[in-house]
Amino acid sequence: MRYSVKIRQLLFAVFIFGMLLFNQPILGIFNNGTIAGIPNLLFYIFLIWGIIILVMALITLINPTKTKKN
Repeated sequence: MRYSVKIRQLLFAVFIFGMLLFNQPILGIFNNGTIAGIPNLLFYIFLIWGIIILVMALITLINPTKTKKN
């Protein structure tokens, strides 16, 4: 399945943003404390991971424009 250039650019931007959110200085912010007995770091990692998957799924499902097959 081939997506339009705009969708590919959006997916790439979400990927890069996700990489920045999983960078060491950002992860260091959440390295202490707990939320409902779950360590903040673990909570942050799974929350951001789920949000990235959700955003990428919405990008591909809401705008399913495909390029013509040659």
